[in-house]
Amino acid sequence: MGGPNETVETVIAEAQAAALASDMTVTTSAVGIQIKEANAAELREVAQAGGGVYVSAANADQIASALEQAVSGTVVTGGPGSVALIPPAVFQAAPENGVLMAEALQAELIRAGLKPLHGSTVQAEIARRMINPKFPIPLMRLAALGRELQAEYVVYPRVLSVGRPFNAKGPDEYVINVLVNVVQVKTGRILHTYQATTDFKGPDRKPDLVVTPALARLVAARLLQGFLAKLKTSGP
Repeated sequence: MGGPNETVETVIAEAQAAALASDMTVTTSAVGIQIKEANAAELREVAQAGGGVYVSAANADQIASALEQAVSGTVVTGGPGSVALIPPAVFQAAPENGVLMAEALQAELIRAGLKPLHGSTVQAEIARRMINPKFPIPLMRLAALGRELQAEYVVYPRVLSVGRPFNAKGPDEYVINVLVNVVQVKTGRILHTYQATTDFKGPDRKPDLVVTPALARLVAARLLQGFLAKLKTSGP
């Protein structure tokens, strides 16, 4: 909060200076409360430029939810650039790897200027449709889920395995296999599919290994690279 003699501009300038002087990575999101569409467009530009999201609140009851979305970088309602990220099913790996991959994929989508739907929103629709992510989800069901959520894309990842490769030469050699499909909801077609197989070093012969957040981010970037490249050439 600024002092009584400070303006919005001076507070922002002070915050930017403090961020530049630290090791922080700063993301700017915007919340519009009972705001006109003309002003909302300006806030969307601010959020996009700052790598964050814009959310709106029509009344006091929606403010808490809007602030939560702004902090997390996710949105509740769909629209252009919105993405329904399916929680990754995990097969031959520790369950924690699914959580890490979900966080890394969400961060990569936000970094690219897309708007992941709030996790609870996607989870609720998955439960309502009685979809079990442990089993392959047919394309038609993914597209229908995306239409219901008004998302532009559905990102459907699966962590196939994390463990020692059959041809491992050392006790610290591991491999992670993750598959992703991206569905364009409007056409009901798969826009992008990719399986990332990544070798890495870990503790000697450790069962149920959990990858590091840094490795999860690397895998997420590889998984989405082709999809994001297509968006740059065709537009979201």
